[in-house]
Amino acid sequence: MNIEKTVFHGDRLKGLGAFKLANYLQGKLYLSKALTMSIQETGYASGTDFKLVT
Repeated sequence: MNIEKTVFHGDRLKGLGAFKLANYLQGKLYLSKALTMSIQETGYASGTDFKLVT
């Protein structure tokens, strides 16, 4: 199965800092903007590539 477009329901994700799609456990890890910013502020995110999903 290929995912062509991701659609997230913000009301269902409220309060989550990170999640994965249940059927794709080896797939992408989705992080909230707040968590991403917190990780970057630690200075330990070098070599990590965060991509905005729209």
